[in-house]
Amino acid sequence: MNKFIAISDIHLGWKLFNLPELAEDLKDNFVRACDLAIELQVNYLFIVGDLFDTNKPSPDLIAFVRSQVSRLYDKNIYIAGIAGDHDKPVNDAAWIHLAGVIPINKLQKDEFVGFDYTDNSADNIQKLKDMPNKQKVKWVFLHGQVPELFPFCEDKKKLDIKSIDSINEFPNLKGFILGDIHNPSFEYIEDPAMLRPRQWVGYCGSLGVVKTDEIEHKEGILYFDGTELQRVPFKLDRQFIRLNLGESFEPINWVEKYAKFYTENPGKKPVFLVEYTKEEKDLLPNIARLYEVGIVRVSTTRTCEKTTEKETINIRSELKTNDRIESTLKECAQEQEVFDLVFEMLKTEDPKLTLDNFKKEILETK
Repeated sequence: MNKFIAISDIHLGWKLFNLPELAEDLKDNFVRACDLAIELQVNYLFIVGDLFDTNKPSPDLIAFVRSQVSRLYDKNIYIAGIAGDHDKPVNDAAWIHLAGVIPINKLQKDEFVGFDYTDNSADNIQKLKDMPNKQKVKWVFLHGQVPELFPFCEDKKKLDIKSIDSINEFPNLKGFILGDIHNPSFEYIEDPAMLRPRQWVGYCGSLGVVKTDEIEHKEGILYFDGTELQRVPFKLDRQFIRLNLGESFEPINWVEKYAKFYTENPGKKPVFLVEYTKEEKDLLPNIARLYEVGIVRVSTTRTCEKTTEKETINIRSELKTNDRIESTLKECAQEQEVFDLVFEMLKTEDPKLTLDNFKKEILETK
């Protein structure tokens, strides 16, 4: 029985918060997933769509993927997959395949079936209904949205899997492995007659953090050991920490509390996702020292009048301008006198006057 791991929604090329270092994280995650494939001695690493964040990836990213494909091939591991909605085919050509990832349907293995994303996902469901040798199929790979797992699905992405009598038409099918929804979830298709094993239907989940609502939903990588489908641990090497200012009743020494995350992974500053309500706005200056040990992203929360549920609103300025300037200058200015001068020049409407006064004070003291 073939062993494999399955990943999706890697989104190479995407810069979270427009930060290059977070784009590099996505590449690092992909390398570590390839490392895991080698460690587990699988036959295949399957990519279930959205390897790239766009269907126009840079030459450097294509070369990067090719290098990983070659590395695994040297270990007798094949990288196969399908294109997703982000890296969907253009004129019947997809960069995921041009980068060396084998189309799943070209593996010459009847047990694996997969179709590139199309803007009419019903076409892929019809392909499954029409395909021959259904009794040989063990795994189906699709990119889209299953209503039973994602209630807000778009019509073009809707995968109506329940319209297929998979229990009877695909009697040896073990499951549908899906991409597109970044948070992992699954359910089973049961045989009403209890004569055949149930079939797994679920999402791999994104490999890394592409959006801030994903940090609590990392459950590991899908791994089929030849007998059982399971999740194996896949720890991110950059910490994402969600903070709520309202939970702090007094100023906290953020540096002392969280510096360990940076020292454990040098070069990988933790990302702090700080949330606050309108009533907590005055506490914002307390987070200034977080900038010394991590990347800070701040958002405010408010209660939606219609649903009474809390919703998050991202804001561009985490601190008042003067607070951000002060935090940065503390890192750069080695002497208090230099800090005071530069800080005042940046704040004032007449920096020349500030500089002239400084010169005058220096001359008077000599």
